Amino acid sequence: TVRKLIPGRYKDNLEALNLILKSCAESNILAIPYIVPIRSDVKKPYDPIEYNYFVNTVGDMASANRFTLYDLGNLIPARYWGSKEGTKLGGDLELDFMHFQAAGHKYLAEEIEKILKY
Repeated sequence: TVRKLIPGRYKDNLEALNLILKSCAESNILAIPYIVPIRSDVKKPYDPIEYNYFVNTVGDMASANRFTLYDLGNLIPARYWGSKEGTKLGGDLELDFMHFQAAGHKYLAEEIEKILKY
């Protein structure tokens, strides 16, 4: 099912991110804002319009504070994503959109290392 955006939390989180980026920019501290990896082998559990708006909004915030947003959303290959216990009693395993296996963490670490070296 599609996870609906929770307006209050969304607003609070974006405001917090903006304050962090602003503080880093003012203090000359490196920030590496990035879109976290998410499964791309199946339909995302988010409304595509809301998700794209989120990515664009965070990108605008990063730019306004002189940072580059790195979109790592499609970084982890499908084979490195996991599954989790079903939410229905006695249900089958379900796809996990938030957690990937150790090999996926290696991909992410290598990509962040490239960003840091750039």
